[in-house]
Amino acid sequence: MSTPAEVNDTQIAEWRNDRSPYKRIAAEIAQWARGQDRGTLLPDNGYFAGDLDFVASDQTWNRAKKFLAATGVLYATDGPYRVS
Repeated sequence: MSTPAEVNDTQIAEWRNDRSPYKRIAAEIAQWARGQDRGTLLPDNGYFAGDLDFVASDQTWNRAKKFLAATGVLYATDGPYRVS
């Protein structure tokens, strides 16, 4: 698994340029997570939405968060997502 610090600029750039909206959202969240302490709560979707040039559904936001959890950038136990 990766930590936010291990997600590099190249990966984030690839995600930003992907056609899939969830990967573009994941890029914004991952960029933010790189500067956060482990365990920091993930802000609401609106925190990142202003940086996007599209409107995403709740399902797309959830898919981005699950993707980042699978890559080790985020984690969730019984509550909200946090930075790994």
